[in-house]
Amino acid sequence: MRILVDMNLSPMWIEFMQRAGYPSTHWSGGGSLSAVDEATMRYANDHGYGVFTQDLDFGVLLAAQNAARPSVVQIRTQDVLRRRSATPFWPQSDRPRQTSKQERWSQSIRRAIGSAFCR
Repeated sequence: MRILVDMNLSPMWIEFMQRAGYPSTHWSGGGSLSAVDEATMRYANDHGYGVFTQDLDFGVLLAAQNAARPSVVQIRTQDVLRRRSATPFWPQSDRPRQTSKQERWSQSIRRAIGSAFCR
């Protein structure tokens, strides 16, 4: 499954997704910056993308249209830009292994994305 990262999330998410093994693109890479959510959903469905967003409207659109696609994963956190730390989500091999709050959060995100997009 390919992932389309919505405009309300930073393009920094592309690297995160790709490292997790999900081919990804940011909406700003080809979509209109002023596009309505329906256009983003239509594009994702037509081109085989799942949508990764912070916008609650995408789930509402799926329900209102009784649609099964595209898959949508909504991230709900205060720090969607990952500014809290310069530490990457994936631990580096030269760092001591520890399970920080951020790493547990990262693992949760990877599990959620995997289960939503790999059905």
